[in-house]
Amino acid sequence: MINNKQQTAVEWQHIQLVKFIYGKSEFTDAHDILIKAKEIEKVRMESTWIAALDYAIKLLKGLNNLESKDAFDQFYNETYGGGTNEQ
Repeated sequence: MINNKQQTAVEWQHIQLVKFIYGKSEFTDAHDILIKAKEIEKVRMESTWIAALDYAIKLLKGLNNLESKDAFDQFYNETYGGGTNEQ
């Protein structure tokens, strides 16, 4: 990766699709690559969301970790429609 940054879900998906096109992928269906990329992105978003809320907790004495997770789940479901298996 450039500048030692984490690989994004989009970058991961691109690499997997290129491998898929050339027959060098562990995936047998391009849709499975999309589902996995969505799962990766959800985990990244959740980590970012919780880290931001934890920072706010330290400053404002707000939500605890469990409430942070619940707040993220609500945000994710409202924004993206819930589970990673949905299209």
